[in-house]
Amino acid sequence: MVTLKINFVSGNLHVVTLKINFESGNLHVVKWRHEVKAKEQALALVEEERCSKEAAESENKRRLDALRLKIEIDFQRHKDDLQRLEQDFSRLKSAAESTELNYQSNVLPSGKSERTKPQGETIARLLHELEKLENSSEKGANCDRECMICKKDEVSIVLLPCAHQVICASCSDNYGKKGKAACPCCRVPIEQRIRVFGASS
Repeated sequence: MVTLKINFVSGNLHVVTLKINFESGNLHVVKWRHEVKAKEQALALVEEERCSKEAAESENKRRLDALRLKIEIDFQRHKDDLQRLEQDFSRLKSAAESTELNYQSNVLPSGKSERTKPQGETIARLLHELEKLENSSEKGANCDRECMICKKDEVSIVLLPCAHQVICASCSDNYGKKGKAACPCCRVPIEQRIRVFGASS
């Protein structure tokens, strides 16, 4: 009887041991599944961040390309305007000189002192006004390129995302050091600054 009892008890212990091992195996499976799920979530997060970064870089590149194209177009337009003004000035100056010479050669000596003077004054006045117009056009173009902060140096920094080009490189180094900087033109928060080189750089 004792032997049977011992065997019976030993058999129960064996069953219990098997049961414990089986349950331990289930715990390992559950733990493995949790680890796999955590890794999948981490990979998904990394992929999402990568896609977001690529999209941001693509958008910044698109804006930069558009800005460069705009700067090139504006520069060419100002160059064409200046060339046209120079041609107009040269043509008007030649026409005025030719008119003055023809008038002086055709006027009678007796009337030269009375009639040539007003004609010469008119031509001189027209030439003076044309020079003033050309100077004012150049001054206006220079004002458009003047830094909004120091009012001295030429603008050379493009602010993103607003794409305004209103400050120089020197002012950009010190602008917004104490907090989140905003564009001095439109007050939009500055996310990025790009150095560009214009005609005088």
